[in-house]
Amino acid sequence: MVALMLFGDFITDITAKLISALDYQNILLYTGQVDALFPSTNFRKYFSTLKWTKKEAFEGAVRNTWSTCGDFHGGVWVI
Repeated sequence: MVALMLFGDFITDITAKLISALDYQNILLYTGQVDALFPSTNFRKYFSTLKWTKKEAFEGAVRNTWSTCGDFHGGVWVI
Protein backbone atom coordinates (compact mmCIF):
# COMPACT_ATOMS: atom_id res chain seq x y z
CA MET A 1 0.00 0.00 0.00
CA VAL A 2 2.74 2.47 0.95
CA ALA A 3 4.68 1.67 -2.23
CA LEU A 4 1.62 2.53 -4.30
CA MET A 5 1.20 5.84 -2.48
CA LEU A 6 4.85 6.74 -3.12
CA PHE A 7 4.90 5.57 -6.75
CA GLY A 8 4.64 9.13 -8.09
CA ASP A 9 7.79 10.06 -6.17
CA PHE A 10 9.76 7.25 -7.81
CA ILE A 11 9.11 8.43 -11.36
CA THR A 12 9.26 12.20 -10.78
CA ASP A 13 12.32 13.98 -12.21
CA ILE A 14 13.67 16.23 -9.44
CA THR A 15 16.89 17.22 -11.22
CA ALA A 16 16.05 20.94 -11.52
CA LYS A 17 14.96 21.14 -7.87
CA LEU A 18 18.08 19.30 -6.72
CA ILE A 19 20.40 21.58 -8.72
CA SER A 20 18.66 24.62 -7.25
CA ALA A 21 19.08 23.23 -3.73
CA LEU A 22 22.75 22.42 -4.35
CA ASP A 23 23.40 25.91 -5.71
CA TYR A 24 21.80 27.82 -2.84
CA GLN A 25 21.84 25.61 0.27
CA ASN A 26 24.23 23.54 2.33
CA ILE A 27 22.64 20.11 2.33
CA LEU A 28 23.41 16.60 3.49
CA LEU A 29 22.31 13.73 1.26
CA TYR A 30 22.47 10.33 2.87
CA THR A 31 22.39 7.11 0.85
CA GLY A 32 22.53 3.56 2.12
CA GLN A 33 24.66 0.70 0.84
CA VAL A 34 21.61 -1.52 0.36
CA ASP A 35 19.27 1.10 -1.09
CA ALA A 36 17.62 -0.76 -3.97
CA LEU A 37 16.56 2.34 -5.93
CA PHE A 38 19.65 4.52 -5.54
CA PRO A 39 22.64 2.67 -4.04
CA SER A 40 25.51 4.79 -2.77
CA THR A 41 27.79 3.45 -5.51
CA ASN A 42 25.73 5.43 -8.04
CA PHE A 43 25.70 8.64 -5.97
CA ARG A 44 28.94 10.19 -7.24
CA LYS A 45 28.25 9.08 -10.83
CA TYR A 46 24.82 10.77 -10.76
CA PHE A 47 26.23 14.00 -9.33
CA SER A 48 28.86 14.15 -12.09
CA THR A 49 26.00 14.49 -14.62
CA LEU A 50 24.50 17.54 -12.88
CA LYS A 51 25.44 21.09 -13.86
CA TRP A 52 25.68 23.11 -10.63
CA THR A 53 27.90 25.90 -9.36
CA LYS A 54 29.92 23.81 -6.88
CA LYS A 55 30.42 20.81 -9.18
CA GLU A 56 34.21 21.24 -9.49
CA ALA A 57 34.62 21.58 -5.73
CA PHE A 58 32.52 18.44 -5.19
CA GLU A 59 34.48 16.43 -7.74
CA GLY A 60 37.76 17.51 -6.12
CA ALA A 61 36.59 16.86 -2.57
CA VAL A 62 38.26 14.14 -0.55
CA ARG A 63 35.99 11.52 0.95
CA ASN A 64 35.99 11.58 4.75
CA THR A 65 34.37 9.38 7.34
CA TRP A 66 31.18 10.51 9.02
CA SER A 67 30.74 9.64 12.67
CA THR A 68 29.09 10.84 15.84
CA CYS A 69 30.34 10.04 19.32
CA GLY A 70 32.98 7.78 17.76
CA ASP A 71 30.44 5.61 15.91
CA PHE A 72 31.23 5.27 12.19
CA HIS A 73 28.26 6.01 9.91
CA GLY A 74 29.78 6.07 6.42
CA GLY A 75 31.66 8.25 3.97
CA VAL A 76 31.04 11.90 3.23
CA TRP A 77 32.34 14.45 0.74
CA VAL A 78 32.59 17.93 2.24
CA ILE A 79 32.92 21.02 0.04
